[in-house]
Amino acid sequence: MKPKLYSYVRFSSAKQREGNSLERQMDTARKIAVRYELELDTTTFHDLGISAFKGKNAHEGKLAEFINQIGKKVPVGSWLVVENLDRISRDDAWNALDIFKSILSKGIVVVTGMDEKVFKYAEVKNNPTDLIISLLMFTRAHDESLTKKNRVEAQARSLIRYNLTRETGTLAKAIESVGGNVWWVNTKSGDVIPHEMYFPVAQKIIELKKDGETLLTIQRYLNEHYVAPKKRIYKDRTGKDLAPKTELWGKHLIRTFLNPTVHGQKVFTLDKRDESGAVLYDTESEEPLKERFIIPDYYPALMTEVEYLTLSKLDKHRAITRSSSNHPNGNPEPEIALLSGIGILFCGNCGSYMFKHGSTVNKYRYVCGSKIVKGKPCGKKGFTAYQLEHTILQLIADHVWNDSQEDKSAWYESELKKVSDTTKKLLKLASLTDEIEELAIQINENKQKRLSLEHDFMQYKHNRSEIQTTGWEQFRKFDVHDTKNPDRKRIRLKLKQSIKRIEAYDIDDRSGHYLVKFVDDTEQRIVIKQNRNRSPGAAYIEMQTVNNYKLLKMEGLVLHPFIDVLIDPAQFDKDCQAREEISINNPTFLNELEDGLYDVCATASVAPTQSVGKPIGRAYATIDGIKYEIHSLEQLEELLK
Repeated sequence: MKPKLYSYVRFSSAKQREGNSLERQMDTARKIAVRYELELDTTTFHDLGISAFKGKNAHEGKLAEFINQIGKKVPVGSWLVVENLDRISRDDAWNALDIFKSILSKGIVVVTGMDEKVFKYAEVKNNPTDLIISLLMFTRAHDESLTKKNRVEAQARSLIRYNLTRETGTLAKAIESVGGNVWWVNTKSGDVIPHEMYFPVAQKIIELKKDGETLLTIQRYLNEHYVAPKKRIYKDRTGKDLAPKTELWGKHLIRTFLNPTVHGQKVFTLDKRDESGAVLYDTESEEPLKERFIIPDYYPALMTEVEYLTLSKLDKHRAITRSSSNHPNGNPEPEIALLSGIGILFCGNCGSYMFKHGSTVNKYRYVCGSKIVKGKPCGKKGFTAYQLEHTILQLIADHVWNDSQEDKSAWYESELKKVSDTTKKLLKLASLTDEIEELAIQINENKQKRLSLEHDFMQYKHNRSEIQTTGWEQFRKFDVHDTKNPDRKRIRLKLKQSIKRIEAYDIDDRSGHYLVKFVDDTEQRIVIKQNRNRSPGAAYIEMQTVNNYKLLKMEGLVLHPFIDVLIDPAQFDKDCQAREEISINNPTFLNELEDGLYDVCATASVAPTQSVGKPIGRAYATIDGIKYEIHSLEQLEELLK
């Protein structure tokens, strides 16, 4: 029975794949089989496009699979043909020799196709000359790979320097020798420019993600309207090209699409080198140290960095809709919940997310997800969605931000995290070295940078919270009952940008208390009494946190000066008694002012629509629906005129 001959084919570059490297190596295997009267096995052991510079192919590639199958599917005594020994490994000579010896010691005969040199374990072991020849060949292969790697990295560094220092607005020079580029750019000219076919597709993916579309919806849309980027060519066992498969847009591409490349960023990781160009190595692992180069404007941007950070934060949350098991093709026109699925609505009892439940028109509810997340319900009752949604939209319109201004909250948060991470690394490094003077300077600089960022962030949030006269008006006018309106998808993104958290608590079977925390760290409290049969509901808003009383009153919201009395009447009474005792024992300006307020009001014949009172810490008067803080009796008299 003839011994079997297996062919191992490896090459690392795409150009070799496109050329005749595979055919040449397969033809060599057929000639060797005839010459040595061997049976050529058709089992494929091909590492196409895998480098052997660090022996990767022998640890996780097809060569590793061949070695593991010796004595199992690969009979002992079989032959292995390789074009040259460097196809087995281009690692350093000692490591490469270990791989080579492990194959021979398992009873495999290795033959090189280039010079038909035959290597057998017993002969190599007893003949130092063959061993030395093998060692020299591995050394030469490694040196060639190292020289090529140094040349490639030197060229890449030169292009990186150019791209980092080029004038603003000029095109980036393409760098492909140390990593590929994204599918939506064209680099054939040497510059990085938008791909004429795929750049608009990438823009469409961004648009669909902004609209809150699910992964499957985006995939279906792309497959219906666009041709997918070409994938690699598949081969059969003999290395022959297979008929091309139907190109489809994959879920993985869409799922991983949102990354820093969409705002132009490209990251390169190269070996760290000293001033002479020599590679620096880690003293413990003896592996080359790495350094990262970030080019912020390498790719043509699909969106700004701030937009990316905001959208990616939203994109991490679960899809806004689920397929309906009652419909053969899923729910064709799902209701779009405004508050669930964007990471802002939480159960006040247990902290779990609340999500949309049910699909009755205008009657879907928000329920606590504790049963799904923690395995048992927490006891929080669900509630009809539309009253809370309507109230939130009106409060957003009242808590006006300018719609033309870019929301940089996510950017500030990202920058603060970067500074914190850098400081932690510097502190860790300081504990491992005696040369801490320079590190101490860097640590202090990072701390100062963080303080400056925190100050700027607070100022930014304060500025955004100021009342504007334009923007966000569409929230007030939006018909919350139209639950299938596609505009709800965009409004969801705005809500995510505006609100940090909504906590929902039960008061009783019909009423709930909601704490709304905005991105500028201001808060509003709401009490909602649900509609029930013929008994109308109502939404009560804490008056002290409202900007425009008249507009909110027109939208059917009730402004309440002491919302604590609705949330917890018993506790409110206790607090009032306690404050009264403190007030009697410690008279203040407010007490003196209060003594004269009602006399002034009586003298001025205050109408029933006007009221005067004293909440915690300040005196106030509400006149014709507008609240004023009172500092003197003269001020009150002037207002009442």
